[in-house]
Amino acid sequence: MDQARTIGDKVRDVRKRRGLYPRELAELSGTSVSLVRKLEQGERQDIRMPTARKLAAALRVPTTTLLARSGDADHAPPAVNRRLGARAARPGRQTPRPQRGRTAHCG
Repeated sequence: MDQARTIGDKVRDVRKRRGLYPRELAELSGTSVSLVRKLEQGERQDIRMPTARKLAAALRVPTTTLLARSGDADHAPPAVNRRLGARAARPGRQTPRPQRGRTAHCG
């Protein structure tokens, strides 16, 4: 498979691998369908960093996957992917933190 050269190519490739339609990606990322389509069709070549982050988060890839230039690695190093995976696996504390000091009931 040829390496994706533009941000739009990368967005389209990852979106299709995730099984998403442009409208679904727009909803998940909080962007417009028009933006997603223009990027993918090459009508827009640049996006702001916050928009790139939103798209990357919705696609569940590091932002660098979308922003890496041709010739650069298309994916973040494995260590970064492991850290991101670990964060996704533990969205919040599973067990309550024990209380210290006095109890609320003082007899």
